[in-house]
Amino acid sequence: MRRLRRTRVASGDSDDDADYHPGPADSRGEEDDDGLDAPVATPRSARKAASPSRASPAPAAPCAAPARGGAPLSLDDLPPMSAADRAVARERLAGCAGVPGGAGGSNTGVAQVGGEDAWKSKNGWTNDVRDAAGRSVTDPDYDKTTLYVPPRAFAGLTPFQKQFWEIKRQAYDVVIFFKKGKFYEMYDKDADVVHKELGLNYTGGGRVDMRCCGVPEQAFDRHTSRLLDLGYKVGRVEQTETINAATKRRKGAGAGSSAANRSAICERSLVRVLTRATVCDDYLLKDHRARYLLSIVEGDEAPAATSVRDDNAASAADEGEVLIGVCYVDAAAGAITVGEFVDDYRRAGVEKLLAYLRPPEILVDGSRPASERLSGLLRWAGDAEGTDMVRVSGGFSIMSPARLHQYLGGAAAGSSAEGQRQQLHRFFADRGHVLAAQAMGACADYLAALKVDAEVLSMGNFTLLPSPRDELPGSDVSSASDACSGSAPGGSLLALRRPMEGGYDPAVEPRAHMVLDAASLLNLEVLECGADRSEGGALISFVDRAVSSGGKRLLRRWLAEPLLDSAAINDRFNAIDYLHAADDASGTLLSELRAQLSQLPDLTRALAKTHAAATVADNAVMFDDTNKRRVKEFTTLLGGLRSALDILDSVSLDIASRRDSTDADAAPRRLEWLVTSGAGVPDGAAARLSWFFDGAFDYAAARKDGALFLRPGAVQSYDARKQAVADVEARLNQELAKHKSALREPGLKFFHRPKEPYQIEVPAACVQRSNLPRSWVLKSQSKTAQRYWTPEVERLAGEHIDAAELLELETKTALRSLLGRFDDDASTWSAVARAVAELDVLLALAVVSRSDGTGPMCRPKVVPAAQSDAVGEAAPMLHARSLRHPVLASRMNNNFVANDVFLGGADAGASSQAYPRAVVVTGSNMGGKSTLLRQTCLAAILAQVGCFVPAASCTLTPVDRIFTRLGAHDRITRGQSTFAVEMEETATILSHATPQSLVIVDELGRGTSTHDGYAIAHAVLVDLTRRLRCRTLFATHYHLLTESFAADPSVALYEMAIRVNEETKDITFLYRFSPGVAPASFGIHCARLAGIPAAVADHADTSAKEFEETLARQLAERKVERLAESLARCLRGSGAVPTAVDAICALAEAGTA
Repeated sequence: MRRLRRTRVASGDSDDDADYHPGPADSRGEEDDDGLDAPVATPRSARKAASPSRASPAPAAPCAAPARGGAPLSLDDLPPMSAADRAVARERLAGCAGVPGGAGGSNTGVAQVGGEDAWKSKNGWTNDVRDAAGRSVTDPDYDKTTLYVPPRAFAGLTPFQKQFWEIKRQAYDVVIFFKKGKFYEMYDKDADVVHKELGLNYTGGGRVDMRCCGVPEQAFDRHTSRLLDLGYKVGRVEQTETINAATKRRKGAGAGSSAANRSAICERSLVRVLTRATVCDDYLLKDHRARYLLSIVEGDEAPAATSVRDDNAASAADEGEVLIGVCYVDAAAGAITVGEFVDDYRRAGVEKLLAYLRPPEILVDGSRPASERLSGLLRWAGDAEGTDMVRVSGGFSIMSPARLHQYLGGAAAGSSAEGQRQQLHRFFADRGHVLAAQAMGACADYLAALKVDAEVLSMGNFTLLPSPRDELPGSDVSSASDACSGSAPGGSLLALRRPMEGGYDPAVEPRAHMVLDAASLLNLEVLECGADRSEGGALISFVDRAVSSGGKRLLRRWLAEPLLDSAAINDRFNAIDYLHAADDASGTLLSELRAQLSQLPDLTRALAKTHAAATVADNAVMFDDTNKRRVKEFTTLLGGLRSALDILDSVSLDIASRRDSTDADAAPRRLEWLVTSGAGVPDGAAARLSWFFDGAFDYAAARKDGALFLRPGAVQSYDARKQAVADVEARLNQELAKHKSALREPGLKFFHRPKEPYQIEVPAACVQRSNLPRSWVLKSQSKTAQRYWTPEVERLAGEHIDAAELLELETKTALRSLLGRFDDDASTWSAVARAVAELDVLLALAVVSRSDGTGPMCRPKVVPAAQSDAVGEAAPMLHARSLRHPVLASRMNNNFVANDVFLGGADAGASSQAYPRAVVVTGSNMGGKSTLLRQTCLAAILAQVGCFVPAASCTLTPVDRIFTRLGAHDRITRGQSTFAVEMEETATILSHATPQSLVIVDELGRGTSTHDGYAIAHAVLVDLTRRLRCRTLFATHYHLLTESFAADPSVALYEMAIRVNEETKDITFLYRFSPGVAPASFGIHCARLAGIPAAVADHADTSAKEFEETLARQLAERKVERLAESLARCLRGSGAVPTAVDAICALAEAGTA
């Protein structure tokens, strides 16, 4: 009997990648054989001996942080990074001189064994880093994305090293995860990064003569997520041929074959580069919020033909108007928004986009200087928001129709896809949209560099922003931009659009929205609040009762873009009334629907992933359950769509059952359209979906195990490959049966190993009593059995491996074909996703509109806005009784003091009292003025979103735009002082407000001297009340303003009431908003309340009285002087002039005295 030839058996994979160790080198001398000797995870029993002692830590690595107690860093140990730290981390990859481990840094300290020392001395280009053009890191034009490798040095590398550096030198700013068998390995500088940032151990003595760290395949997502959060780019290099295919390639290579065919290295390629803005997988995105890649192109002065100027705008605001081209991409949803808009000299439109989108990455044209204002905004985004600025030094390319066609391809004639494709082609062919085409081209180029352009752009999910030309009188509303425009997140922030003529159409998403600029979103805390930009405490935290990811994203957009069309607003109220009535009748409708919606997957993102899998061929060889995961994700999407259709159908049936008992004017027209088949739900959607459950594959097995078992006849080529595998298996079983009979051993069976399957396992007793043929080759053994290959079994096993690989490839192809068939109806599934998301938002508004116990929630009465004050038309108004701040009231239970607010219009009651449009508000510090101002604006936002308002009653005409001038803060990163911020926000109000606007101003003029501040406040209030005549709440501590406007019928005077005890200096805040003028601001009383020492407060009291006396005397002097001058002008020309003038002068002197 022959001696058993023992073979090395790899142990199972381990998630404990901090103790990763590679296997031994190939016996043939090559540094890697791609899986024939794949990296092996050390068995747990051997790790203690193999790993460095925790009591005696290994020397520090190039980029290592100081060791804590000798223990290696772990992900949980790493503290969160600030924006500044994140920027430093990103720059570390650029190889900046002086950074440890970077260019010019020392590698001393790594445990050097053998080849790595030789590597450093031989390959100095890894230390003296230069870009592909030979520029050093100190050169201002240094390109950190490339690396120069001297040709002679590159020629001297081993085949594997050449493969790695060929990829790395073209992606030098990317942390490369390089696939080796079932592991990813990081080399050289990348190993330094993951060692420092992730706490991964270096492998002893390096790997292929380079510093190396490694992780198992299944740990990729966890580590990538952390690196992305730190601001790094992560590249994934995958093996693109199997070991079996590589072996056959080498065996088939003749003497005249190319070096590539003779290479022992498996083929690999960079298949994906991940960045913070372009991740598409749920396990990397972490939450429902969209991540945007934004590109901005700043044009020259806006042409007169496209400039949109507000009739109320001051001339100064028109100076410096430019055309801006933008494109922003939500890669996870496959959604692209592109267009142009006219921006003012403050770049307010760009600021709005930055405030709403919060893009993690912005593409900037590095070939042309940006304006000072745009540069300031970008600095602010980078410093305060942690946004990565990606400068394209060569300039932006243009998205041409021909280039667009490469992504979109052809579509069936007459289909909606074909119609949209033609509209997009017209848009990009129009020379007037060159800036938009450049912005789109920049995004396409960047996505191409990340290897994700085809899967994102080929979806054709484009939205065109309203063109400035569409806003001009006589513009063609059927232009390409208008016809193709959908609902773009943030789109209405850029331009005010009036309601469409012809009345409300529930099938058309409203185009007209209230404008909330960046200052309003921030000052009113609509979407986020606080320095940490959290949603807690913001209006969205009060409203967001959506339970699906799509619903949450849509609700955020609705809050940033309230409606302007009163018919559309009232239709949302009708939907809420219907949902309340249906819930009251059933008792469980709202809770049941929301419970079902909460179980839905993120349909929008799942559809984008399915499209990518159907469109882009993935040749990566994966050893984990990636393919199973894809199948499970697809079945989850199918199940989600089926549930969504069931939900929509149930609501449709309920609406139909109530139609006879519902007043036509109160019918929820939009909701009914959304849930009706043939309207919001495309015809035949359920039938097309059922094929994937009944006619394509075994859905239950796929959902459970991730196995794709296609039904016979679904894909013929798949059936043929499956039959080929079955035929080989049948012959193998026949061979086994033959040997069972020959050896008279029924216990013979096959034993399988990954690379050597179908070993005939012979019990030890049978081996002893039988004379096995000499042609049998012993492959492995155990205590109870020995395992052999016969020549025929070895041949059939090889055939089975080949047939199984072909079946696996065919399974991938069949899955792509199946996904492609599904993706052919992408517009149908997207419509279902949109419908169910909007239903979720309406349900959320219905829940919020129920009273929460802190007070009533009322349905506002929205009166159509009049364009003038003609007889019979409603003037701008906003009336609210017992109005509460939605967030504060919910937190204070029943302790919040509600107030009445009346701006413009007339009382609907018996008194028919008319109210001025402007109110000057005075009151103590801390008395509640700012809260009152904010809650008034929030009431308008809630009403126009379609939500009930926290008040006893509310009536308003739609607000076209809310302007806010609140708080005192500077913008150091933009070079603006506190006063500059005040004046800029005020200029925006005076430039763009209309009679339909709502303006709140709080303590204007505080950033300068008292006299200048008062003069500015007075002049602004005059302009607001006499020229603009908009609804205004003007809070001030300048009590002289109340004297100036006391007799003005267009201004009402109100105060926030308090109670003061002058003896004890105690102050009680009543928080009641009532007619009158506060006697003082009581700032010193509030200072005492805040803990200012009594002696300081007493001194302030004395100084205040002296200042008031001095100011009163100065004002009296000025009044007398003005009286004298006025009388002098009146008496000129009469004989009594000299006497009168003398008398007036005497009077003036007497007043002065």
